[in-house]
Amino acid sequence: MSLASPVRTDASVALVAVLDPDDAATLAKLRKILPPGALRRMRLPDDCEPPPPPRLTERQAAILPLLLGDMSNKEIARRLAISHFTVRNHISQILRALDVPTRQAAKAALARTHTPASPSR
Repeated sequence: MSLASPVRTDASVALVAVLDPDDAATLAKLRKILPPGALRRMRLPDDCEPPPPPRLTERQAAILPLLLGDMSNKEIARRLAISHFTVRNHISQILRALDVPTRQAAKAALARTHTPASPSR
């Protein structure tokens, strides 16, 4: 999975994740942590440019689903076997990358993100 930079629209922020169609495990994990209806399968136009490089590091991308799953910093730290201070720093960077002030705002922004721009496949 790769994450593109959040896309601002008039109404909300969209976080686009490009998934390998054969990566059922990642899709199942996303379905567990995102609210119902948050995921949309979309067909990109043939002339569509690939998404820009992700703004999250590999570690931040690993922390994001745990953050969205309402885990505390200490719970995330135990799960990933890192310091809770390191988790705090990564979460600050994630919030900055998403341009939101709080965990709740990040969750809300990501829940509103998948408004289809083209019909689903």
